[in-house]
Formats: sequence, structure tokens, C-alpha cells
Amino acid sequence: FFSAVMMASTVNVPPAQSSSSLSLQSTALPQRSSATLPQEMASASAAMAITTMMFNPFDVIKVRLQTQATLNSTEQIYCGFQHAARTIIREEGLRGVWTPGLVASTMCDVINGGLRMGLYPTVKHVLSTAMHGGVDDVSFRLKLLSGALTGALGSFVGTPTDIVKIRFQAEAGILSPDGVYLTGLYRGTRPMYMNTFDALRRIHAQSGFAGLYKGAVPNMVRASLVTAAQVASYDHSKTLILRHNLMEEGTNLFVVCGLISGLFATTIAAPADLIKTRIMNDRSGGRHQFRNSVDCLAQTIRYEGAGALFKGWIPAWLRLGPLFVISWPLMEFMRKDVFGLQYF
Repeated sequence: FFSAVMMASTVNVPPAQSSSSLSLQSTALPQRSSATLPQEMASASAAMAITTMMFNPFDVIKVRLQTQATLNSTEQIYCGFQHAARTIIREEGLRGVWTPGLVASTMCDVINGGLRMGLYPTVKHVLSTAMHGGVDDVSFRLKLLSGALTGALGSFVGTPTDIVKIRFQAEAGILSPDGVYLTGLYRGTRPMYMNTFDALRRIHAQSGFAGLYKGAVPNMVRASLVTAAQVASYDHSKTLILRHNLMEEGTNLFVVCGLISGLFATTIAAPADLIKTRIMNDRSGGRHQFRNSVDCLAQTIRYEGAGALFKGWIPAWLRLGPLFVISWPLMEFMRKDVFGLQYF
């Protein structure tokens, strides 16, 4: 399919209709060329990597909340977002919320962000051309489909670094002189890995590629939901606002649409995000808690209730909301002023 994307993205299409002739269900597409695809992917990778480094603390807190007391099997150390943030900073300092998993997280978003957001305009164009016989008619449903496809691809390729990121964020803490954790969820144990690359090497040596892609299915489901909600809501809300002359294209518009996309993405993806985190943090060395994603979902609801599926929603939104508010304008800037592309 994605080979076809590269070939079909060079197809010429009729000129875009004027905004006055557009219906509420569709938008016109400009002509596209595969020559711009590397720049589109680079602009997305750069924007996502920068914002990921800024908002890693919220990811650390979210992962700690999601992985503690899994199936009520361990002591609950953190009682909500504020308590978790205060406890981690008090015990481990600012490094405790900022640095865990940062290298792996940045690597993940360079790969994942470049594919899921950088490929979206091209995939949307190709699907519209193929499904509408050359007519540039992009419905909201087609935008959702485009985002779901690129989100699934990006998350699959980035799964190994995502696993490492989650494991570092879950087990982080202050180490004693003899190398044992004194704080955090894994106090009393030793670190499993020395660094990101050691983690990738050891996971592969222990479990092969299956270990590196553990949790790929819930990861792809989550990424499909997040990207479909994030990109389609941003794209469509921006289209509607411009069509009705509510705002002009610029930073203010990008920020408003970023807020909308963050809210949609966080809420829709919350259950899949929790299942993905728990599956990826379910480590080798003993009997796994979960057989697969469905088993994880069933056991979570059985032992903790359906509300547990939204554990970590607040830190997730506090990360994704501001992240999208910054990453969307940043990516628009990268596209327009650095790589000479059109706005998204």
C-alpha cells in the first residue's frame, strides 16, 4: 500500500475549488509531488522530537500511574497526578520526572512522528484520488482513515523504542551505592538495563524480534485512534474555521486547532493507551500477567473496574494537550519557513 502511495502521489489532479464552492463534508486538495515527502516527514519528526523532550515529565507520571498496582497486585504508591508529581520530585528531584526514558522517547517520536504525521497528507491525497476517481473530495471519514493508517504504520516501526521508553519510565528511581533502587515502583530491585541501546540488545537477545514488538497490536490500535483523532480533528477544524472566516491562517488558528485535537486524541485513546502500557511493562523472567491485549482488558475491568481504563487521563491530557498546542504551530513553521512547503 505504501509503495503505491509513493507512486500515486505524483498523480496530477484538477485545481482546487474555491472555498465558496466547498461543502461541509469535503475539502479540496492541492497538487502533490513525491519529491516533497522527505521534507514533510522531516518537519514532522523535528516538531515531535522537540515537543517530546519538553513534555516527557507528563509521560513519566502517566506511566507510573498506569503501571502501579496492576490488578491490585502491588502497593499503590501514587494517589493521583498531583501526588505522583510531588512524590517523584521530592524523592528523585526534577531529573526523576524529566530524564527517565528520554532518549528512547525522542528516538520513538523521530520515527513515529515522521511516519504518522509526515505521511498523512500524501496518504490522504492518494486515498481521495483512488476512492473518488480523481475528484478531490476529502470527507472527515477519509481523514480519519488516513490518520489511522499512518498512525498504525508509525507505531509499528517505533514499537521497540516505545517498549524501552515505558520500561525506563516505570522502573526509574534513586539508586543506592550498591545499585539498588531506593525509590519508585521498583524499590529494592536493580535496574534491568544500562541504557537504551543495551535495553534493545538485551530484549532482542532474550526474546528475539517478538520481544521487541511485544504489545505492537495495542500500540497500533492506540496510535491509530490517537492519530486519526489528532490529525483528522486538527485538519477538519482548521478547514471549517477557515471556510467560515472565523480566523485567519496563522499561529492563533494553529493553537486553537491543536487544543481541539489534543482533547479528542487523549479521550479516544485512553483505554488503548493503558492496555498498551501494561502489556509492554509485563516483563520476562516469570509468569506473565497477561496472555494478550484482550486478556489484559478483561482482567483490568474485572479487578479494577471500567474506570481503570482511564487511569492517567489527566497527565496524558496535560502532555498531549500542550504538546499539540506547541507541536502543530511548530510543524506548520517547519513546513512553511524551513522546508518551503504549504501549510498542513
